[in-house]
Amino acid sequence: MKSLWSSEKSWDCPCHGSRFDYTGRLTDNPSMHNLAIEKDSSGIDREKNN
Repeated sequence: MKSLWSSEKSWDCPCHGSRFDYTGRLTDNPSMHNLAIEKDSSGIDREKNN
């Protein structure tokens, strides 16, 4: 589970400390990749769970 900072429009991963913007793009390491985003059947973007 990630924490959303609404004032900064970013997501912080509590597992490894990476930060992602609201579109899932990596903005701070240690992660090396953007989040995988896909649309569900309602057309809403969702994080892809592997």
